[in-house]
Amino acid sequence: MGIEFGPLRDRELDELVHADLRAFSAGEVPRDLDLRVREGLELDRFLVARDEGRIVGNIGAFSMQLTLPGGARVPVCAVTWVAIAATHRRRGLMRRLIELVHDEALARREVAAVLWAAEASIYPNVGYGPTHQLREVAIDTRIARLREDAPTGGRLRYIDPSEVVAVQRELQERLCAVQPGELGRSEEWWRRISLDYEPTEPNVLVPYAAVHLDDDGVIDGIVTYRSTERWDEPRPNHRVEVQEFIAATATARSELIGLLLSLDLVGEVRLEVGIDDPLDWILVDPRVASTIRVADSLWLRVLDMDGLFGSRTYGDADPVVVDAGALGTWRIGESPRATAAAPDVSMGVGELGALSLGGVSATTLVRAGRVVEHRPGAAHRLDVLLASDPRPLCLTHF
Repeated sequence: MGIEFGPLRDRELDELVHADLRAFSAGEVPRDLDLRVREGLELDRFLVARDEGRIVGNIGAFSMQLTLPGGARVPVCAVTWVAIAATHRRRGLMRRLIELVHDEALARREVAAVLWAAEASIYPNVGYGPTHQLREVAIDTRIARLREDAPTGGRLRYIDPSEVVAVQRELQERLCAVQPGELGRSEEWWRRISLDYEPTEPNVLVPYAAVHLDDDGVIDGIVTYRSTERWDEPRPNHRVEVQEFIAATATARSELIGLLLSLDLVGEVRLEVGIDDPLDWILVDPRVASTIRVADSLWLRVLDMDGLFGSRTYGDADPVVVDAGALGTWRIGESPRATAAAPDVSMGVGELGALSLGGVSATTLVRAGRVVEHRPGAAHRLDVLLASDPRPLCLTHF
């Protein structure tokens, strides 16, 4: 095809940005984009496809740590900035760029690749599966109230923009110790986020940030948010969009939700929560939290079977022999290993990625025709083995 694949060159940064914005049909250039690219991306992990010297495809990655069921944290390749020029679609460019990123990830001893999918129909073709779902909710704050038995205690206060990232980092580390599916963020990722609190344009407000302190004065929760003014005469009806919500305790979570519900002039608060989030159960009327959408969250592609499945914990069930297509046949359970035994279930690489964190049910995939059960009860046994408590959740967008 005359296509050249290779690492991004420094002199190609402007072209990279233009190619990516064009591929995503962006209507405007995001604020501070040049600074965010140079300070917030791991540019040594970017690869491009060139046709006659021009960039026609690009891909990048962050170096992150994924929390597995049981609390172990493993290195993963967080894939980002995947784009192919409209003039070069369906020529295998994306597949080749993905393969190159996977090869580099294996060389770095990363056990999986993860991403947020702009289009859900693309990534199953290269072995990715969605590990869990998120729910986006809109809360009508004019009528929403917390139940009297909702956890309470400690105190709330706003913090200065200069304090936000340090607090977020500490709480994110606490979260990653217990939350399967969450990602420990790279230094580049944190630098990119810090730019939100260092405006370079006049009249640009940074997100507001409030924290919860426990009875000992230790910060155990944070919420950051932006507000959009809406004046629906004769009264205001502003909308708040939550940017980050991290709560290390049930009390912090309840108190921070209470703060959002009490904001003056606000008619609606929008935030993302897990499917099994307790939000509905701490509201007097759970119907005031309307579901805007339920969507896939983190997608995962298994790269190193032993590194991923050998690092997580398992439920109390007999091992299951899984034919995972291109990844081979493996005995899944305590001390997983490759095997020549006849499989109990068969599936593709993407289905295995979806099941890996315990947020998707093997029995559901059997009913969908995505997993084949060769021995009755094997899929249920696999569900018991891979179950996660708490269920996987990732709120780190990249």
